[in-house]
Amino acid sequence: MYLVTPRWWGWCPGNGNYVTGVNYAVSNVSSGGDSGDDIVYAKVNLNQAQDVVMGVQCAKNTPQGSSASITPTRSGQTFYMGFPTGSWTAG
Repeated sequence: MYLVTPRWWGWCPGNGNYVTGVNYAVSNVSSGGDSGDDIVYAKVNLNQAQDVVMGVQCAKNTPQGSSASITPTRSGQTFYMGFPTGSWTAG
């Protein structure tokens, strides 16, 4: 499953600012991170509610974080994670 931290949902606000790295933890299932963009691939349990904690490094301001509960229903699904909270998926 993909976790995306888009600027249009509040991450790294400000002129010329952008996401430079993302860290995550999914309940007791997986954790990790990546640098260079606003997306990470996370292992999850399908069809079960799970808490996700996100930590985002920005180019021009201090790190930001959020948490939300998600219920993935298929492999390869993408969840857009909001700041300071929230999540959305296209089905």
